[in-house]
Amino acid sequence: MTSQQIAEKVVEAVRATPSIAQELVSDPRGAIARITGERGGVDLTEVVQEALGLAADLKLDLSDVDLGKLDLSQIDVTRLDLGRLASAASACNVDISRLDMGAITARLLGGNLFGGLFGR
Repeated sequence: MTSQQIAEKVVEAVRATPSIAQELVSDPRGAIARITGERGGVDLTEVVQEALGLAADLKLDLSDVDLGKLDLSQIDVTRLDLGRLASAASACNVDISRLDMGAITARLLGGNLFGGLFGR
């Protein structure tokens, strides 16, 4: 199954049961496995970005999603398009201010914010 096909299944599941969106934030790998049956070889970062784009196109109301619970260990934040993420969040009524930008910044700098800034 391609990332696009997985993203389409994910968005259809969220469309049918909006609470699944929070599961996707809290445990992307587990939620995608439950929805699609795909257990390995899935590029979670690509699937998440494609699913967000599809959800934004459909203007799904995901206002109940708490981005503060996003499991950053399962996706490659260096490959996230933060502008696209913000646009999709806006289209889906998601409060992006709950996103832990400090944690994202730390991951972008190699997991150690101060060490990355000061060469430690």
